[in-house]
Amino acid sequence: MAATSEESKAPSNDTNSHSRQLRPFRMLDDMLDDMARLFGPGFRFPMIAAARRGAMAVLPRTDVVEKDHTLIITAELPGVKKEDVRVELEDDALVIRGETHVHEQVKDEEYVRMERSYGSFYRRLPLPFQAKVEEVQASLNNGVLEIRIPEPAESQQSQPALVPIS
Repeated sequence: MAATSEESKAPSNDTNSHSRQLRPFRMLDDMLDDMARLFGPGFRFPMIAAARRGAMAVLPRTDVVEKDHTLIITAELPGVKKEDVRVELEDDALVIRGETHVHEQVKDEEYVRMERSYGSFYRRLPLPFQAKVEEVQASLNNGVLEIRIPEPAESQQSQPALVPIS
Protein backbone atom coordinates (compact mmCIF):
# COMPACT_ATOMS: atom_id res chain seq x y z
CA MET A 1 0.00 0.00 0.00
CA ALA A 2 1.54 3.32 -1.01
CA ALA A 3 1.73 6.15 1.50
CA THR A 4 0.30 9.55 0.53
CA SER A 5 1.41 12.93 1.79
CA GLU A 6 -0.94 12.50 4.78
CA GLU A 7 0.44 9.11 5.72
CA SER A 8 3.73 7.70 6.91
CA LYS A 9 4.87 4.13 7.34
CA ALA A 10 5.78 2.75 10.74
CA PRO A 11 6.73 -0.82 11.65
CA SER A 12 3.93 -2.98 12.92
CA ASN A 13 3.99 -4.60 16.33
CA ASP A 14 2.40 -7.69 14.79
CA THR A 15 4.64 -10.67 14.10
CA ASN A 16 2.75 -11.43 10.89
CA SER A 17 5.10 -10.58 8.03
CA HIS A 18 2.12 -9.45 5.94
CA SER A 19 1.13 -6.75 8.44
CA ARG A 20 1.82 -3.11 7.76
CA GLN A 21 0.75 -0.14 9.82
CA LEU A 22 0.36 3.52 8.88
CA ARG A 23 0.33 6.10 11.67
CA PRO A 24 -0.27 9.55 10.18
CA PHE A 25 0.52 12.52 12.45
CA ARG A 26 0.82 10.24 15.50
CA MET A 27 4.51 11.08 15.95
CA LEU A 28 3.82 14.83 16.12
CA ASP A 29 0.97 14.37 18.59
CA ASP A 30 3.10 12.06 20.74
CA MET A 31 5.94 14.60 20.72
CA LEU A 32 3.60 17.40 21.84
CA ASP A 33 2.24 15.17 24.61
CA ASP A 34 5.80 14.38 25.76
CA MET A 35 6.71 18.08 25.80
CA ALA A 36 3.62 18.91 27.85
CA ARG A 37 4.59 16.22 30.39
CA LEU A 38 8.18 17.54 30.50
CA PHE A 39 7.16 21.12 31.29
CA GLY A 40 4.54 20.05 33.85
CA PRO A 41 0.77 20.04 34.20
CA GLY A 42 0.37 23.85 34.33
CA PHE A 43 2.30 24.51 31.12
CA ARG A 44 0.34 25.10 27.96
CA PHE A 45 1.30 25.66 24.36
CA PRO A 46 -0.87 28.74 23.70
CA MET A 47 -1.21 28.37 19.94
CA ILE A 48 -0.77 24.60 19.69
CA ALA A 49 -3.33 23.71 22.37
CA ALA A 50 -6.13 25.46 20.48
CA ALA A 51 -5.03 23.94 17.19
CA ARG A 52 -4.79 20.43 18.64
CA ARG A 53 -8.19 20.67 20.29
CA GLY A 54 -9.72 21.61 16.94
CA ALA A 55 -7.43 19.33 14.95
CA MET A 56 -9.72 16.32 15.38
CA ALA A 57 -12.44 18.48 13.85
CA VAL A 58 -10.39 18.50 10.64
CA LEU A 59 -8.33 15.29 10.67
CA PRO A 60 -8.98 12.55 13.28
CA ARG A 61 -6.05 10.33 14.34
CA THR A 62 -6.14 7.28 12.11
CA ASP A 63 -4.20 4.02 11.96
CA VAL A 64 -4.25 1.60 9.04
CA VAL A 65 -3.11 -2.01 9.40
CA GLU A 66 -3.13 -4.74 6.76
CA LYS A 67 -3.58 -8.22 8.21
CA ASP A 68 -4.63 -11.44 6.50
CA HIS A 69 -5.69 -9.61 3.30
CA THR A 70 -7.90 -7.23 5.29
CA LEU A 71 -7.38 -3.52 5.86
CA ILE A 72 -8.23 -2.54 9.43
CA ILE A 73 -8.68 1.20 9.84
CA THR A 74 -9.15 2.72 13.28
CA ALA A 75 -9.99 6.39 13.78
CA GLU A 76 -10.12 8.15 17.13
CA LEU A 77 -13.42 10.01 17.45
CA PRO A 78 -13.76 10.82 21.17
CA GLY A 79 -17.22 11.96 22.17
CA VAL A 80 -18.66 11.45 18.69
CA LYS A 81 -21.98 9.63 18.45
CA LYS A 82 -22.68 6.93 15.87
CA GLU A 83 -25.36 9.04 14.19
CA ASP A 84 -22.83 11.89 13.67
CA VAL A 85 -20.42 9.75 11.57
CA ARG A 86 -20.58 8.70 7.91
CA VAL A 87 -18.33 6.08 6.32
CA GLU A 88 -18.34 5.95 2.52
CA LEU A 89 -16.48 4.31 -0.35
CA GLU A 90 -15.83 6.98 -2.95
CA ASP A 91 -13.56 6.83 -6.03
CA ASP A 92 -11.29 4.02 -4.75
CA ALA A 93 -10.98 5.67 -1.33
CA LEU A 94 -12.49 5.36 2.12
CA VAL A 95 -14.06 8.59 3.37
CA ILE A 96 -14.81 9.21 7.05
CA ARG A 97 -16.76 12.37 7.83
CA GLY A 98 -18.95 13.73 10.53
CA GLU A 99 -19.46 16.36 13.21
CA THR A 100 -18.25 16.94 16.74
CA HIS A 101 -20.15 18.63 19.52
CA VAL A 102 -18.17 19.23 22.70
CA HIS A 103 -19.60 20.93 25.78
CA GLU A 104 -17.28 21.42 28.74
CA GLN A 105 -18.28 23.04 32.01
CA VAL A 106 -16.02 23.62 35.01
CA LYS A 107 -17.55 24.91 38.25
CA ASP A 108 -15.54 26.31 41.10
CA GLU A 109 -16.56 28.32 44.17
CA GLU A 110 -15.52 31.55 42.49
CA TYR A 111 -16.27 30.97 38.82
CA VAL A 112 -17.99 28.88 36.19
CA ARG A 113 -16.26 28.23 32.87
CA MET A 114 -18.21 26.87 29.95
CA GLU A 115 -16.71 26.00 26.59
CA ARG A 116 -18.46 24.71 23.54
CA SER A 117 -16.94 23.66 20.28
CA TYR A 118 -18.54 22.41 17.13
CA GLY A 119 -16.88 21.29 13.99
CA SER A 120 -16.76 18.81 11.23
CA PHE A 121 -14.11 16.24 10.44
CA TYR A 122 -13.12 14.65 7.18
CA ARG A 123 -10.60 11.97 6.37
CA ARG A 124 -10.00 10.45 2.92
CA LEU A 125 -7.80 7.35 2.70
CA PRO A 126 -6.93 5.99 -0.76
CA LEU A 127 -7.42 2.24 -1.02
CA PRO A 128 -4.95 -0.05 -2.80
CA PHE A 129 -7.77 -2.10 -4.31
CA GLN A 130 -11.40 -1.84 -5.40
CA ALA A 131 -13.43 -2.58 -2.24
CA LYS A 132 -16.89 -4.12 -2.28
CA VAL A 133 -19.23 -2.06 -0.10
CA GLU A 134 -21.26 -5.12 0.95
CA GLU A 135 -18.14 -6.65 2.54
CA VAL A 136 -17.05 -3.57 4.52
CA GLN A 137 -17.77 -3.64 8.26
CA ALA A 138 -17.74 -0.59 10.54
CA SER A 139 -18.28 -0.22 14.28
CA LEU A 140 -17.96 2.64 16.77
CA ASN A 141 -17.10 1.71 20.36
CA ASN A 142 -15.83 4.01 23.13
CA GLY A 143 -14.84 6.75 20.67
CA VAL A 144 -12.92 4.44 18.32
CA LEU A 145 -14.25 3.81 14.83
CA GLU A 146 -13.04 0.50 13.38
CA ILE A 147 -13.51 -0.29 9.71
CA ARG A 148 -12.60 -3.67 8.18
CA ILE A 149 -12.20 -3.88 4.42
CA PRO A 150 -11.38 -7.33 2.99
CA GLU A 151 -9.22 -7.37 -0.12
CA PRO A 152 -11.07 -8.99 -3.03
CA ALA A 153 -9.63 -12.38 -4.01
CA GLU A 154 -8.98 -11.27 -7.58
CA SER A 155 -6.56 -8.55 -6.40
CA GLN A 156 -4.57 -10.83 -4.05
CA GLN A 157 -1.26 -12.19 -5.27
CA SER A 158 -0.15 -15.22 -3.32
CA GLN A 159 3.35 -15.27 -4.81
CA PRO A 160 5.49 -12.54 -6.31
CA ALA A 161 5.13 -12.24 -10.06
CA LEU A 162 8.21 -11.61 -12.16
CA VAL A 163 7.88 -8.62 -14.48
CA PRO A 164 10.01 -8.93 -17.62
CA ILE A 165 12.36 -6.08 -18.46
CA SER A 166 12.55 -5.14 -22.13
